Amino acid sequence: MWENYMEYGPQYDTVNDTPLIPGETEWVQETSFKKLSTETRKTLRAAMVDRVIEYWQSERLIPEGGIVKELRKAAILETYHQTGQYAKESDELKHLLNDCIVQTINKELRKKSSILMMVQEKRELIKESLAYKMVHTIALWMDQRLLDPFIGWVLPGLGDALTAFADCSLPLSEYRQ
Repeated sequence: MWENYMEYGPQYDTVNDTPLIPGETEWVQETSFKKLSTETRKTLRAAMVDRVIEYWQSERLIPEGGIVKELRKAAILETYHQTGQYAKESDELKHLLNDCIVQTINKELRKKSSILMMVQEKRELIKESLAYKMVHTIALWMDQRLLDPFIGWVLPGLGDALTAFADCSLPLSEYRQ
């Protein structure tokens, strides 16, 4: 034991027989929720939102039970490292951090929904464009004038069936004219 004291110096803990690590083995005061600054509360909420987003993106599940407790502890530790205030586990703190779970997941789902809506709007714009209509008309003309006679010559009736499945926007009666 004396060798360790000589090696590590006065920061060696002779009671627990381990070296003291500054920043990790110091005593930390837990601050109640009401005494936390507004900046610390905002940081806590932001840290919890980040943890929920990470969990949602990796698991695609709503966190519950022990996972929520782990997320809360991680948010509290991250906030402690950023602000120096360690939040004491209390009902108010649990409510603050648990309330942001559902809100965060709903925001993520709305983002995905808005992205899908934008993609669908772009597809509609493309379909309404003159270039798309020209290419579509040329493809139909080539199908009716070139491909149908060839396939009809090789396998009668197959050309009409392929045309019917290729573009269902026109009724079948228009294909048989």
